[in-house]
Amino acid sequence: MENNYICTINDLLIDTALVIDEYSCPICNQILYKSEIYQCKEGYWNCKECWLDLILEGEQRKDCKCLIQSINDLSRSKFIENKFLNQKINCPFSFSYIKKDFQYRNGEEDSIPLIKDKENGCKDIITIEELDTHLKQCPFKFVECPNKKNGCEIQFRFNKLETLKNHETICDSRVEKCKHCLEIIIYRELKDHEDQCIKTLMKCNGCNGDIERGKMNKHLNDQCPNEIIDCTFKRNGCFDQMKRMELSQHLSNSKHMLFISNSIEKQQIQIQDFKRKYLKLKRKIQEINHENINNKIYENDWIIKNFTKSKKKIGSFFLGPEFKIGSFEFGLSLYPYGRTDTFENHLVIALFEKSGLYKSVTVESDFTLISKDSENNKNYFFENEIQPKKWYCNRMIKFEKIKQNGFLINDLLHIKFKFEVSNWVLTTFETDG
Repeated sequence: MENNYICTINDLLIDTALVIDEYSCPICNQILYKSEIYQCKEGYWNCKECWLDLILEGEQRKDCKCLIQSINDLSRSKFIENKFLNQKINCPFSFSYIKKDFQYRNGEEDSIPLIKDKENGCKDIITIEELDTHLKQCPFKFVECPNKKNGCEIQFRFNKLETLKNHETICDSRVEKCKHCLEIIIYRELKDHEDQCIKTLMKCNGCNGDIERGKMNKHLNDQCPNEIIDCTFKRNGCFDQMKRMELSQHLSNSKHMLFISNSIEKQQIQIQDFKRKYLKLKRKIQEINHENINNKIYENDWIIKNFTKSKKKIGSFFLGPEFKIGSFEFGLSLYPYGRTDTFENHLVIALFEKSGLYKSVTVESDFTLISKDSENNKNYFFENEIQPKKWYCNRMIKFEKIKQNGFLINDLLHIKFKFEVSNWVLTTFETDG
């Protein structure tokens, strides 16, 4: 039943020897099935393919005296074609398990026997001309199992579809849902799938609960009350083991306070060691950065929009640019009405050093308020010895004079600024031993 032999027209002929002798092309010796026959004026005939080969190669038939240069020099031989089509043949479905495609079999394939199915096969004798029509309506034709795409090679006669339906219910290439994960699986592979399916329920050896295979490891590692586990303080010196459900009672034992104390002491020692290493590294970074400072000056422009429409209270401020000079990190702020504690109703510029890597640094700052008329530009110079994490405020012009002196253009205040650092002192890091 697994064999599916190719059936050719030669296998179907009733009088095989006669037909092959009279209706084979004289040149290629192939039987004339599905071929067009052409003949010359002298009556010599070949299949069309052989005539075209002769014309292409510029050759002639040795027994024909006609000059043939084109297929148009020949005529179609309907007489021979029709005689061939009237030859008697068996229905292809008189054999057991054949393919529906009909072709010539040459060489070794000729040795493959086709077996007549005398009990279940078609008994009709037809002509070659009737073959195509008969194949479409023959009640003995073969029907493939619907599960062929899954590997089933079994065929059934069309007139025995009930047998096919019965086969479908037991075919090992049918598909079924896994009862655990509902995935569609080919039946012959179902057992192997279920043996590995992550949704299959398994008995936990510890608590006898039903657990999905894919969740068993998590259950044993985190949940099973009867699983034997180590004490939480194993790393701290307690090597006792107990069932998970007994862990709380075990931890209530006062000896764990000693473990906790020892652990804290070790961690404090480690923290101090890490801190010393960190401060040493940080100090080294400071020294390297300052060895590489090439430019101790920074300058830029600060443009503040909507200057009079916001920040109308004492203590309100505009947050300015942040910038670096070497390892120094500076921030600027501008108070239009002064700070609450100093320089009320004056512009106050505030400077802040953020890095905290230095004990002190001298900063020379140069601020220029830009006017509509450049001749009215207002310059301010300040020098501050700055300590880390502190604001340093410097008073500038009164707020009321800003607009009067042309420093506001479309409510926009433009400040040019320049900073230069010198005389810095690195912070000395101290830590407990």
